[in-house]
Amino acid sequence: MNAVADLIVEHGIIVTMDKANRVIHDGAMAVEEGRIIDVGQTARIKKQHRANQKIDAHGKAVLPGLINAHTHLSERLLPGISDDLSLYPWLREVVWPGSLRMRREDCYWAALLGCIEMVKSGITCFSDMFVHLGNIMVLDQIAQAVSAMGIRGVLSRGIMEYSDTLTRGTSVHIALQDTLSALKKYHGKENRLFVRFGPTITFQNSPELLQKIKALASEHQTGIHIHIAETYDEVRTMKKEYGKRTVRFLHDIDFLGPDVLAAHCIWLTEEEIMLLRKHDVKVVYNPTSNMKLGDGVAPISEILKEGITVALGSDGSASSDNMDMITVMRIGSLLQKVHYLNPVLTPSRVILRMATCDGARALQLEDMIGSIEIGKKADLALIDLNSCNMTPVHDVIKQIVYSGHSGNVSTTIIDGKVVMENRNLTSINEDKVFSKCQKIAENIYSSLSNL
Repeated sequence: MNAVADLIVEHGIIVTMDKANRVIHDGAMAVEEGRIIDVGQTARIKKQHRANQKIDAHGKAVLPGLINAHTHLSERLLPGISDDLSLYPWLREVVWPGSLRMRREDCYWAALLGCIEMVKSGITCFSDMFVHLGNIMVLDQIAQAVSAMGIRGVLSRGIMEYSDTLTRGTSVHIALQDTLSALKKYHGKENRLFVRFGPTITFQNSPELLQKIKALASEHQTGIHIHIAETYDEVRTMKKEYGKRTVRFLHDIDFLGPDVLAAHCIWLTEEEIMLLRKHDVKVVYNPTSNMKLGDGVAPISEILKEGITVALGSDGSASSDNMDMITVMRIGSLLQKVHYLNPVLTPSRVILRMATCDGARALQLEDMIGSIEIGKKADLALIDLNSCNMTPVHDVIKQIVYSGHSGNVSTTIIDGKVVMENRNLTSINEDKVFSKCQKIAENIYSSLSNL
């Protein structure tokens, strides 16, 4: 007699991203209580399992849900406000003033809009640093948006001790209190919500505060999400203030470790790469944002040679304009090739691993997500191959990475629950969210005379 499952996905090209990099044609999987209980050829799965809910994935690739390892949902209302600026003028003129004008309820709607975009891009898990410079608690709002969408989120509140006159007076105490409160209420909740500490940029926090954050992260057995070596201006500032570059400084204050998620890592020396390897720091590559802000090209190919875990991120919507992770994969691969003048670097399978299993490893969730294997959570993205940009298909991974875009994602499944099917969300009224966010954005930025 057939075993009863909750869901069967059948007749798809299953790209497992397991250690053997198996691709199963006419593949299927059975899902029960949110986990994959069997995966293999459709004929066998149908013979051994039955389910009330079935999804016909004929003509589709079935991927592990994509993982966006570095975002700023606080920027989701910012695209199109002010372009063509370098990082620090952009922060001072656009991001920070906008942040100060966001009310608590605005944070919820901005986060929900970002979660919608991610789900529609095949992203099932993300790591966010919500930067709000006001003295209000915001992580409750973000957690509520994540829960409403049904996505998996690793949340942090940006902690900024000082930088300039605009942000002086921002309460570090509030940011830490917000984080500690969210840790108590949400960390590990339903295995879908996780909380980290989020010091923003190294030189915007004192060594004493960074050491305190490290101790708190260890005490609460969670991680740290931080920007490292994003710009050469950062390197100059660190050398002026402390006589050393960012990674060496963080090493010397015993900040680095396997729990550190380091976004960007562009301006690194060979010695700094070795220090990242020594401490098993996880790197997040954000190619589209780095290109738009003119920050530079992260030495990802050199970092990968040292066996360092590299995840992929879109960064915030204001600097990357969208969270289309398939486009991020394509640009991320091509940027390394042209930077090093070597077309064999960062092939499609390597960049897809960054967006799936290596992203899971970077977030310390590799036992739960990142690949299609028995026992793992059923977080899946179904990619429609029946479109002009995806036809013909010879190598499905190459086709997705180099020819695909978020519009090719037809169905997104998280925890075995269908949150989007045939491009339609199952529980959220998109039009209501769009209308609400448009009004909020207009109210916030109409008063900013310098934009």
